[in-house]
Amino acid sequence: MGGGGGGKSNDGKTAKAQKKIAADQLAFDRERFAEQTARQARIDAYQQTLDERRLALDLRGEERADKALAFQNTLAQQQLDYQRERDDKLYGLQQQQLALTQQDLQFYRDQATRERERIEAKEDAEAAKEQARLTLGSEGYDAYKEGLEQQLRSGLINATSAQQYLEDYVDTYQIAGKDLDKRGFTDIYGQEVLRPRYEQGVGTAYEEVLGRAPTEEEYTKAMAKFNPAEGFTSASSLKEDLYKTR
Repeated sequence: MGGGGGGKSNDGKTAKAQKKIAADQLAFDRERFAEQTARQARIDAYQQTLDERRLALDLRGEERADKALAFQNTLAQQQLDYQRERDDKLYGLQQQQLALTQQDLQFYRDQATRERERIEAKEDAEAAKEQARLTLGSEGYDAYKEGLEQQLRSGLINATSAQQYLEDYVDTYQIAGKDLDKRGFTDIYGQEVLRPRYEQGVGTAYEEVLGRAPTEEEYTKAMAKFNPAEGFTSASSLKEDLYKTR
């Protein structure tokens, strides 16, 4: 009886103890679960905080990058605008310099043209003046030649001088085809100046030496000796011959 009753009592205690152990285990498990849940919640919260901070940092980084990019773009645009403005100014200065250079070139072209026109006008005027001089000289040739002939006949100049004067005149006024005119001076001077002098000299020689005029035969013989081409134009030798034959 007693052993059987003792067995029932231990089973109850054991069951109770097992129940208590199960309850304690459940409580422990719940407590551990709660702790793990709380710890996981803290970890998740911390991780979320980290993620938020990273996101904020990333956003700030992106914002800084955007600002940096915007600054770089703004700086690049300013640099581009400055370069364009500088290029425009430089182009404007180059255009002004080109315009001034073209003006200078045109000025010197005009100056050269005016100088060339002045020189050409001067040359034309000189040529016209020279042509007028030559024309005037050519037109006055006959009168000049007649003047020399008159001086020849008057005995103011001899045939050599007349020929030289006429030659100088022809050269001065560039007159062609007048070479034969110089020969006429010799005939004029010989026949119209020297011959009358010689003829007078013949009569004078006879008068001085013989005291009379020459006979026709003597006159003809004496005049036959007159030869301007050989330089025999003086009656002085005739006078000497008369002295010898007297």
